Amino acid sequence: FGRLQLKFRGLPRISPRDRGWFVESIQRQRDTYLEPKSGYIPGRDECFHLRQSEGCSDALFIYKQSGHESSLRLQVPPIPISSPASMVDIMETFSVLCTIVKQRTTYIRDGFMLAVDHVDDLGTFTEIKAPAGIDTAVLLAHAQELGFTVDDGVPYSYLHLTQQKTR
Repeated sequence: FGRLQLKFRGLPRISPRDRGWFVESIQRQRDTYLEPKSGYIPGRDECFHLRQSEGCSDALFIYKQSGHESSLRLQVPPIPISSPASMVDIMETFSVLCTIVKQRTTYIRDGFMLAVDHVDDLGTFTEIKAPAGIDTAVLLAHAQELGFTVDDGVPYSYLHLTQQKTR
């Protein structure tokens, strides 16, 4: 259930194209991070957000959870939000914490997804997402193939990084 994901600071040291990755898309995206109004406070290791991509009328509702102090994250399948009524329901249920804007280049290979994000006011990050059922060792091998080490891992969401920066 869900996809494992690793996040790293910076660009891959080895070109993804040189390793057989194919560009799937280049998009400007706006992620609006949310907090439930119900009183439930998500832990530092989990976050909710709405993703809107430039040129798309639909949004995605996304939930991610990470291990404590680990760059390994679990993303459950996003929920497409296509009706205005659904968007209103979400905004009535959640409060906005912050919004980040990024330019995302997405690559694909063998069911894996590689996302290179240039995040406004935060810098450049690379995320590698494994298909469901793939274990951590295989995901790490893909990261190492692109020149990343465990020390390059970022254990925090863009929400957490933004909150740290504004403190």
